[in-house]
Amino acid sequence: MLCLAPAWVLVSVTLWTVHGERGKEMRPFFSLTGAGGFFFLSAWLLMIFAGILHDEVGINPFGYRTSLLATIGLWLVLAPAAGAIASSMRQRG
Repeated sequence: MLCLAPAWVLVSVTLWTVHGERGKEMRPFFSLTGAGGFFFLSAWLLMIFAGILHDEVGINPFGYRTSLLATIGLWLVLAPAAGAIASSMRQRG
């Protein structure tokens, strides 16, 4: 359950579109800034849920720095998959 939040964020940010010919060159900029905010939010949520569920899962609660490291690891693993899904959807439609 904790791994789904970063995947959802990456897929939703990747699938955003900017309408109009003039706005197409700004799409990567807004995708990157949007993903940055969601990165810190998902790291914070991971820390909160790990603190709540630590007894049931069998882990020690960890801080924000460890949560940032775990989140960047998840994003680096899931980002290529989200990009591949988005590009395959773009080629079909």
